[in-house]
Amino acid sequence: MDAEDIAQTKSLIDQFNLADLEDVEEDRKAIESYEVFSLHPGASKRAVADRYKHLALHFHPDKGKNEPLQYFQVISVCNEILSSRAPDEDAFESWKNLQNEIIIQELNAVVEERNNMIAQMEEDREQLLDRLEEAEKKNDAKDAKITALEKENKKLSNRAAKLKAEKENKVFEVEKILDKKGSGKKIEYLIKWRGFNDPKENTWVPVAKCNCPDLLAAFESYLKKKMTSLKKAGKPKPSSRSSRASTVIVKPEAGHQKSLRSDGKHKRKIIGKLKN
Repeated sequence: MDAEDIAQTKSLIDQFNLADLEDVEEDRKAIESYEVFSLHPGASKRAVADRYKHLALHFHPDKGKNEPLQYFQVISVCNEILSSRAPDEDAFESWKNLQNEIIIQELNAVVEERNNMIAQMEEDREQLLDRLEEAEKKNDAKDAKITALEKENKKLSNRAAKLKAEKENKVFEVEKILDKKGSGKKIEYLIKWRGFNDPKENTWVPVAKCNCPDLLAAFESYLKKKMTSLKKAGKPKPSSRSSRASTVIVKPEAGHQKSLRSDGKHKRKIIGKLKN
């Protein structure tokens, strides 16, 4: 064997992998073995035996060529395969057809593998689209829930603002002026509010807060007449409580839902007029 033949054989042996041939047909193994021996597929048993002798003379461990043992092991395996598969006489044409069939099978296997990969990719893509669609539905449902909550929040906010405005602008009616105390700028009138029947709800309102001159004038006139009548009769000065029912519209002071009066109860600013 010349140096070129030896180098080529080593290269072919390095590419030969018996593990890859374990599950393939015997014809495929034989074709691979022919390639390692540098013989055309279909060469006879005699041609195989001659080629094996030449290879063994160089690669056999006993020949002292210091070649790796794996080279001779591969050569021995290929010789064993070809000893059973090679024809008695050269049959290049039939083996060429067989080789073409194997090539076609390999190509078909590659195409099938590629088609399987494409089908798997398509299946993965459809699953991804399904997950995306499901996620979008969840997001839509979440957005709809958020929108509904925002709408409800707006509704409640508007209602709260309306109730707050109604409280701030709530109008109270004075049913009666019951009494009077103090003097000068410290005069206060005891008010009974319509709808508040508990005497504890009666409120002492400073005169400065009583923006109802007609009602106050009527009450003062009533007190004056009462006192004049009692003087003529020689009786003691009576309480200034009025038995006359009067009505006035009042509104709480700005910033107060329920203003506190001096004795712990609510005070209200009188802003209305006497109603006939």
